Amino acid sequence: MSVSPEPQPRLLPPRLLALDMGGVIVEALPAPGWAARFATRLLGHARHCLPPGTDLPTIEQVATDLADGRARHDSWKDSTVGGAELSRSELWAGLSRPTWGRPLLDHIIRNRADLTAELCLVWEEREVRDGIRELLVECTRAGIAVGVVSNTISGPAYRSVLDQAGLTGYFRALSFSDEVGIRKPDPRLLLDAIGVAGVTPGATWYVGDTYRRDMVCGRRARAGTTILMRSRRTESASDGGPEPDHTVGDPAGLHALLRAALRTPTTSRGGGLHTTR
Repeated sequence: MSVSPEPQPRLLPPRLLALDMGGVIVEALPAPGWAARFATRLLGHARHCLPPGTDLPTIEQVATDLADGRARHDSWKDSTVGGAELSRSELWAGLSRPTWGRPLLDHIIRNRADLTAELCLVWEEREVRDGIRELLVECTRAGIAVGVVSNTISGPAYRSVLDQAGLTGYFRALSFSDEVGIRKPDPRLLLDAIGVAGVTPGATWYVGDTYRRDMVCGRRARAGTTILMRSRRTESASDGGPEPDHTVGDPAGLHALLRAALRTPTTSRGGGLHTTR
């Protein structure tokens, strides 16, 4: 006698759709030559502000040191298990070198907020992923709050990306690690956005593009549904970590999943919908 499979619980629409920034809202792309461009801007700004004749390093030296510092920062990000985000002073202590000289290092500390935002905008190129705007419009129409939950060296830089794309007005909560002081996979960054939105974790969908940070964060925060959206930096496998409730290929796939939960007709486009629950 055949046994019918147990019916899967119906996916309920969220009260909060919490989205990672890089890999979900925007695709982060390599920015060739970023170190030389930023070194040129940094030294130009320093020459304008510092006394004439101040001894400064060369563009080539600063660019080389910045690239090395970025590699160390990326290695630290990949190895961290969450917790406190670096302060701007700690960030620049890792990016700069004592050989730059005290005048330039002091200039950086005095202007570290603006310089960090500029660095964040320069060292990667970001393109809004196709289908995000349509997804946000659907959430507005359905009365679903939307938030951003993202690790970053500069929340102001990420806010400017959203502003320039005309997306800021769609978001009720913006929780950036440098502003909250906590980085994923620590669940407190996601819980911050949940608190700002005034909902419960169980009524939240959390969407990220990595297993080791996003899926762990969603599970630790007890989000009602965790969703992996594939991007160019998504790992090939979870390596024993928590599996997502659902996996989508792109924002169109997430939109299809949301529309299915809202019980409206849906047409999957692009990467489409692939449930893994």
